[in-house]
Amino acid sequence: MASNMISSILPPTSQGYLPIWLWIVASTALINGLVNLATPNAPSPSSKGKNATTKANPSHKVYSSPSGSLSSTPLTARLFGTWNILSALVRFACAYQPKNTPVYALCAATFILALVHFGSEAALYGNIDVKKAGSASPFFVAGGSLVWMVAQAQWYAEA
Repeated sequence: MASNMISSILPPTSQGYLPIWLWIVASTALINGLVNLATPNAPSPSSKGKNATTKANPSHKVYSSPSGSLSSTPLTARLFGTWNILSALVRFACAYQPKNTPVYALCAATFILALVHFGSEAALYGNIDVKKAGSASPFFVAGGSLVWMVAQAQWYAEA
């Protein structure tokens, strides 16, 4: 029964596996975004002792410099959460309508923006330590998804 419920939610496999991947990535982004909005606080580099805020936040796993300093604030956590929810909505739309060329292009653009954003934070601003666990995953997900979308664009997106 649970497998029937899951298969009724997923995009049909008749359109290939890219839509299912996009659905998984969108679901992850949606959950990540909601968690960021629900728990915007986390320990700051200067907070010590019993007064320190200890709520875990996904953005704090990504945005910390190689020196270990935290570069995320409650505001950036909420912005990160909002961005994740918005990108999730675009990716869900593409998962269910991969042959809609404008939606396909917008979905690919979400991955390009993610690569530019995370790349600049790592290379230019030093706010991401790609050697730290979890920090490199946005590069792999966005890069792999973008390569897959570009490779399959002729099959999915209608001219």
